[in-house]
Amino acid sequence: MDESTLDMAQRDQPMVPHAPEIQDQGHERTEPQPTRKANNSGSVQIRLAKTAEDLQALAEIGVDAVAESPTLSRYAYDAERMWRKAQDRLKKEPNRHALIIAELDGKLVGFLWAQVGGHLFVDARSAQCLVFYVSPEHRNGLAAIKLLKGYQRWAEQQGCDTIALHVTSGARMKTTDRLLRKMGFTQVGGNYEKGMI
Repeated sequence: MDESTLDMAQRDQPMVPHAPEIQDQGHERTEPQPTRKANNSGSVQIRLAKTAEDLQALAEIGVDAVAESPTLSRYAYDAERMWRKAQDRLKKEPNRHALIIAELDGKLVGFLWAQVGGHLFVDARSAQCLVFYVSPEHRNGLAAIKLLKGYQRWAEQQGCDTIALHVTSGARMKTTDRLLRKMGFTQVGGNYEKGMI
Protein backbone atom coordinates (compact mmCIF):
# COMPACT_ATOMS: atom_id res chain seq x y z
CA MET A 1 0.00 0.00 0.00
CA ASP A 2 1.29 3.46 -0.82
CA GLU A 3 1.49 5.01 2.64
CA SER A 4 1.91 8.50 1.22
CA THR A 5 -1.71 8.43 0.10
CA LEU A 6 -2.87 8.07 3.68
CA ASP A 7 -1.16 11.25 4.95
CA MET A 8 -1.27 9.79 8.46
CA ALA A 9 2.17 10.77 9.70
CA GLN A 10 1.80 14.49 9.16
CA ARG A 11 0.01 15.13 12.48
CA ASP A 12 2.48 13.16 14.62
CA GLN A 13 -0.29 10.70 15.38
CA PRO A 14 0.52 7.62 13.31
CA MET A 15 -2.02 4.90 12.85
CA VAL A 16 -0.55 2.21 15.08
CA PRO A 17 -2.27 -0.36 17.27
CA HIS A 18 -2.09 1.34 20.66
CA ALA A 19 -4.47 2.93 23.11
CA PRO A 20 -5.68 6.40 22.20
CA GLU A 21 -5.21 8.99 24.92
CA ILE A 22 -8.83 10.12 25.02
CA GLN A 23 -9.72 11.83 28.27
CA ASP A 24 -12.48 14.10 29.38
CA GLN A 25 -10.72 16.55 31.68
CA GLY A 26 -13.47 19.05 32.18
CA HIS A 27 -13.95 19.33 28.43
CA GLU A 28 -17.09 21.36 27.95
CA ARG A 29 -19.47 19.66 25.57
CA THR A 30 -21.79 21.92 23.68
CA GLU A 31 -24.83 21.18 21.61
CA PRO A 32 -23.71 20.00 18.18
CA GLN A 33 -23.80 22.71 15.54
CA PRO A 34 -24.54 22.23 11.84
CA THR A 35 -21.43 21.59 9.80
CA ARG A 36 -20.18 24.34 7.52
CA LYS A 37 -18.96 23.86 3.99
CA ALA A 38 -15.24 23.22 4.28
CA ASN A 39 -12.44 24.90 2.42
CA ASN A 40 -10.83 22.29 0.19
CA SER A 41 -7.43 24.01 0.13
CA GLY A 42 -5.52 21.23 1.94
CA SER A 43 -5.38 17.47 1.68
CA VAL A 44 -7.40 15.02 3.73
CA GLN A 45 -5.45 13.57 6.67
CA ILE A 46 -6.33 10.20 8.21
CA ARG A 47 -5.52 9.28 11.81
CA LEU A 48 -6.84 7.50 14.87
CA ALA A 49 -8.97 9.57 17.23
CA LYS A 50 -6.95 10.35 20.33
CA THR A 51 -8.41 13.30 22.21
CA ALA A 52 -11.58 14.60 23.80
CA GLU A 53 -11.64 17.21 21.02
CA ASP A 54 -11.79 14.37 18.48
CA LEU A 55 -14.85 12.96 20.24
CA GLN A 56 -16.45 16.42 20.37
CA ALA A 57 -15.96 16.75 16.61
CA LEU A 58 -17.44 13.27 16.17
CA ALA A 59 -20.47 14.29 18.24
CA GLU A 60 -20.99 17.27 15.94
CA ILE A 61 -20.74 15.35 12.65
CA GLY A 62 -22.75 12.49 14.18
CA VAL A 63 -25.86 14.69 14.12
CA ASP A 64 -25.67 14.72 10.33
CA ALA A 65 -24.83 11.02 10.08
CA VAL A 66 -27.90 10.05 12.10
CA ALA A 67 -30.22 12.53 10.36
CA GLU A 68 -29.22 11.21 6.93
CA SER A 69 -29.81 7.56 7.76
CA PRO A 70 -33.32 6.23 7.12
CA THR A 71 -32.75 3.53 9.76
CA LEU A 72 -31.21 5.74 12.48
CA SER A 73 -33.12 8.99 12.02
CA ARG A 74 -36.20 7.52 13.70
CA TYR A 75 -34.29 7.52 17.01
CA ALA A 76 -33.24 10.45 19.19
CA TYR A 77 -29.61 11.47 18.70
CA ASP A 78 -27.56 10.97 21.89
CA ALA A 79 -24.09 12.56 21.83
CA GLU A 80 -23.45 11.65 25.46
CA ARG A 81 -24.03 7.95 24.69
CA MET A 82 -21.57 8.11 21.80
CA TRP A 83 -19.04 9.89 24.01
CA ARG A 84 -19.23 7.26 26.78
CA LYS A 85 -19.29 4.28 24.42
CA ALA A 86 -16.37 5.45 22.27
CA GLN A 87 -14.20 6.47 25.20
CA ASP A 88 -14.91 3.25 27.09
CA ARG A 89 -14.17 0.92 24.18
CA LEU A 90 -11.11 2.79 22.93
CA LYS A 91 -9.55 2.80 26.40
CA LYS A 92 -10.45 -0.74 27.51
CA GLU A 93 -9.82 -2.56 24.22
CA PRO A 94 -7.58 -0.37 22.02
CA ASN A 95 -6.41 -3.29 19.89
CA ARG A 96 -10.00 -4.35 19.25
CA HIS A 97 -11.64 -0.98 18.50
CA ALA A 98 -10.62 1.97 16.36
CA LEU A 99 -12.13 5.31 15.51
CA ILE A 100 -10.45 6.44 12.32
CA ILE A 101 -11.06 10.06 11.41
CA ALA A 102 -10.60 12.11 8.25
CA GLU A 103 -9.68 15.77 8.63
CA LEU A 104 -9.35 18.59 6.16
CA ASP A 105 -7.61 21.72 7.40
CA GLY A 106 -8.07 20.50 10.98
CA LYS A 107 -11.83 19.89 10.65
CA LEU A 108 -13.43 16.46 10.88
CA VAL A 109 -15.03 15.57 7.54
CA GLY A 110 -15.56 11.84 8.00
CA PHE A 111 -14.99 8.84 10.25
CA LEU A 112 -14.98 5.07 10.37
CA TRP A 113 -15.64 3.06 13.54
CA ALA A 114 -14.21 -0.47 13.43
CA GLN A 115 -13.76 -3.46 15.69
CA VAL A 116 -11.96 -6.79 15.50
CA GLY A 117 -13.71 -10.04 16.25
CA GLY A 118 -13.08 -13.74 16.01
CA HIS A 119 -15.16 -16.44 14.44
CA LEU A 120 -17.02 -19.06 16.44
CA PHE A 121 -15.93 -22.14 14.48
CA VAL A 122 -12.58 -21.24 12.89
CA ASP A 123 -9.33 -19.59 13.93
CA ALA A 124 -9.69 -16.38 11.93
CA ARG A 125 -9.88 -12.70 12.81
CA SER A 126 -12.09 -10.25 10.99
CA ALA A 127 -12.38 -6.48 11.24
CA GLN A 128 -15.91 -5.13 11.06
CA CYS A 129 -16.72 -1.56 10.08
CA LEU A 130 -19.65 -0.55 12.27
CA VAL A 131 -20.10 3.06 11.11
CA PHE A 132 -18.69 4.81 8.03
CA TYR A 133 -19.63 8.40 7.24
CA VAL A 134 -18.29 11.26 5.13
CA SER A 135 -19.97 14.66 5.21
CA PRO A 136 -21.87 15.44 1.98
CA GLU A 137 -19.58 18.24 0.80
CA HIS A 138 -16.58 15.87 0.89
CA ARG A 139 -18.05 12.79 -0.78
CA ASN A 140 -16.62 13.49 -4.20
CA GLY A 141 -13.10 13.84 -2.81
CA LEU A 142 -10.61 11.42 -1.31
CA ALA A 143 -11.94 11.23 2.25
CA ALA A 144 -13.90 7.97 1.80
CA ILE A 145 -11.08 6.27 -0.09
CA LYS A 146 -8.50 7.31 2.49
CA LEU A 147 -10.73 6.17 5.36
CA LEU A 148 -11.12 2.75 3.74
CA LYS A 149 -7.37 2.48 3.16
CA GLY A 150 -6.75 3.51 6.76
CA TYR A 151 -9.26 0.90 7.91
CA GLN A 152 -7.48 -1.78 5.89
CA ARG A 153 -4.10 -0.77 7.28
CA TRP A 154 -5.40 -0.79 10.87
CA ALA A 155 -6.94 -4.25 10.33
CA GLU A 156 -3.64 -5.54 8.94
CA GLN A 157 -1.86 -4.23 12.04
CA GLN A 158 -4.37 -6.17 14.18
CA GLY A 159 -3.62 -9.42 12.31
CA CYS A 160 -7.01 -9.67 10.63
CA ASP A 161 -7.62 -12.16 7.85
CA THR A 162 -10.53 -10.21 6.36
CA ILE A 163 -12.23 -6.84 6.63
CA ALA A 164 -15.94 -6.25 6.28
CA LEU A 165 -18.14 -3.22 5.91
CA HIS A 166 -21.84 -3.62 6.64
CA VAL A 167 -24.10 -1.20 4.80
CA THR A 168 -27.11 -0.92 7.09
CA SER A 169 -28.08 2.76 6.98
CA GLY A 170 -30.15 2.47 3.83
CA ALA A 171 -28.61 5.71 2.53
CA ARG A 172 -26.77 6.08 -0.79
CA MET A 173 -26.76 2.34 -1.45
CA LYS A 174 -25.79 2.39 -5.15
CA THR A 175 -23.00 4.93 -4.66
CA THR A 176 -21.65 3.03 -1.66
CA ASP A 177 -21.77 -0.25 -3.60
CA ARG A 178 -19.75 1.27 -6.48
CA LEU A 179 -17.14 2.68 -4.09
CA LEU A 180 -16.72 -0.56 -2.16
CA ARG A 181 -16.39 -2.65 -5.32
CA LYS A 182 -13.82 -0.17 -6.64
CA MET A 183 -11.88 -0.63 -3.38
CA GLY A 184 -11.82 -4.44 -3.79
CA PHE A 185 -14.77 -5.44 -1.62
CA THR A 186 -17.25 -8.08 -2.80
CA GLN A 187 -20.83 -8.37 -1.67
CA VAL A 188 -21.43 -11.26 0.72
CA GLY A 189 -24.97 -11.83 1.92
CA GLY A 190 -27.32 -9.00 2.78
CA ASN A 191 -28.82 -7.04 5.65
CA TYR A 192 -32.29 -7.67 7.01
CA GLU A 193 -34.11 -5.69 9.68
CA LYS A 194 -37.38 -6.03 11.55
CA GLY A 195 -38.62 -3.26 13.82
CA MET A 196 -39.51 -4.29 17.35
CA ILE A 197 -41.02 -1.03 18.65
